Amino acid sequence: MISNSVKDSFGRVASKYDENADIQKHSLSALINFFFSKIKIKDDEEFNGLEIGCGTGEFSKHLINRINFQSLSLLDISKNMLEIAQKKNGKEFVNLVESDFDDFKDYSKFNIIFSNMSIHWSKDFKKLVLKILNSVKKNGIIVLSYVNSSSFKYFNNLNTFNHNLLNTFPKHKDFLNLIDRKRFKYFQKEITIKKLYDRPLDFFIDLKSYGANFKLNSNEVGKLFMLRKIKKQIDINFNISCYSLRKIDL
Repeated sequence: MISNSVKDSFGRVASKYDENADIQKHSLSALINFFFSKIKIKDDEEFNGLEIGCGTGEFSKHLINRINFQSLSLLDISKNMLEIAQKKNGKEFVNLVESDFDDFKDYSKFNIIFSNMSIHWSKDFKKLVLKILNSVKKNGIIVLSYVNSSSFKYFNNLNTFNHNLLNTFPKHKDFLNLIDRKRFKYFQKEITIKKLYDRPLDFFIDLKSYGANFKLNSNEVGKLFMLRKIKKQIDINFNISCYSLRKIDL
């Protein structure tokens, strides 16, 4: 059910995603800078790459001219997103994989796996992370970011708000705690991106514009009406966990 909801929610907004997903763009910029400042790539290194939850393929677009890809797979649950990603990254070595990343079984084929603001949608975050960590090849690279549980403090501190309307996110150190220190050289940081909204209800309207409101089914939307009474501007924090890893042993 979660997979279908995510697929439908993001699929509906695919054509407008790049226009509306400004938080994801800021996160991606920070993640790319963090990655290249921490992980050194040799000129003669060749990569078979996988972008997890690629969306419109923006991450791949930024890496495709900076990394020597022999192959690059763009994986997403939404066919509509993949079609846009293909247009951005229409190289002969690029292929599309329409799949839920929780169900994907071929992580071991890749020596660079990357993802921006995606894996927090997993049905089982720990299981997915361990699958990626255990599968990536020796000397392989993992670069990713996810929204963590420190986000959206305004709503967490609002006593009259039904907190079940917000998705549950992993903690910043949930990924860190799964890393085998003997097998990986790793770097991690947390960044905070803030966005100003004219009123609390606008936050949820914004989520809908780029598909991140899948938890709000028709029976739950009515519970947001109480927010209409609040007219003041609010500053919402998006706390993003960023990780860059290089596998150093089998």
